[in-house]
Amino acid sequence: MTKSKILFLLILFIGVFLRLYGNNWDQGWHLHPDERFLTMVGNDVKIPSSFSEYLNTPTSSFNPGNKGHAFYVYGTLPLLINKVLAQ
Repeated sequence: MTKSKILFLLILFIGVFLRLYGNNWDQGWHLHPDERFLTMVGNDVKIPSSFSEYLNTPTSSFNPGNKGHAFYVYGTLPLLINKVLAQ
């Protein structure tokens, strides 16, 4: 590897470290409205018992609109990943 590539990787590593180290700005309070909203929706939705129930949007327990969050615009993939990893 050349010196310039090593220097670039070192600067990149230091930048990532400084960006991610101690990343707890709100101390668990979810002060940003989007964070708070995503947490509320994530707590309310439940993983459906079958794939056909998941696809049936008017009655799905995983549809945020059925749980009182009609203005959920982020898509269900982040919710699904979060629910599966949390269980």
